[in-house]
Amino acid sequence: GGAGPKRGPARPPSAYKLYANSVRTEYKAKHPDLPPMQLMKVIKEVFSKIPESERAVWEKKAAEKAAASGFNGMTDGGAEEKEDDKENKEEKPAEPEDTTVWRTEGSELIGQKVRRYIFDAKENLTDAGDGVVAGWLPTEEADYLAEETGLPAPLFHIVYEDTAIGVEDLEEHEVREAMALMHEVLPEKVQVKYNKRKEKVQARLAKEEEKRKEKEAKLEARKKENQERQQKREQLQKEKEAKMKERELHKEERASEMARIREMISVKENEDFTN
Repeated sequence: GGAGPKRGPARPPSAYKLYANSVRTEYKAKHPDLPPMQLMKVIKEVFSKIPESERAVWEKKAAEKAAASGFNGMTDGGAEEKEDDKENKEEKPAEPEDTTVWRTEGSELIGQKVRRYIFDAKENLTDAGDGVVAGWLPTEEADYLAEETGLPAPLFHIVYEDTAIGVEDLEEHEVREAMALMHEVLPEKVQVKYNKRKEKVQARLAKEEEKRKEKEAKLEARKKENQERQQKREQLQKEKEAKMKERELHKEERASEMARIREMISVKENEDFTN
């Protein structure tokens, strides 16, 4: 693509994927009724039988893309790491933070649920991950060239349920294929691993929900405590004001009593003087 947003954590395309991208439109036209999984099998079967000379061309292209991307050993979809990568993780520079401002409206695909298959280094289907279309960039903002056509194209930002997969940026046809996969039955060997992943995700979500509730409870307790302190301060202020009023009243009563006494004395003195 261009110099814009990167394509998420998915590993650079393999020779097979580059080949598949180049013939996908042709094979979809030939087999319009095939679901994505079956179409992928057809293309893979054809790729397995191409001449070695032709395969070498695609492998060279894949190697060039891998070198240009600085591939760090993530499997397709970013779900796993090689053991060497785990051991040497501290030695690798951190990837730059994605500061892309993704649009969250303006496309019918926003909010759609998607499923992506995950392959191992030998292009064997091993797993699947679910996610949601969280954002997108239209063609004029994406600064991205489609792998298949080389033409400017929009990008769609996928956030996966499993944080081990993370995020991925896809082209529209990839998003629509991923949406279709949500309605397909997973291969048995994939279903087992997928179920384990879902259990892990559900456990994480449950833990996050528990933490969220704990945080809300603490905030609510703090809010209640602050309200009680405020009420106490207001009550003390009222009591203080009431005492001040009472003192003022007593002061006025004493002043009135003193004035009455002085008046009585004055009257008495006048009477005595008269007599």
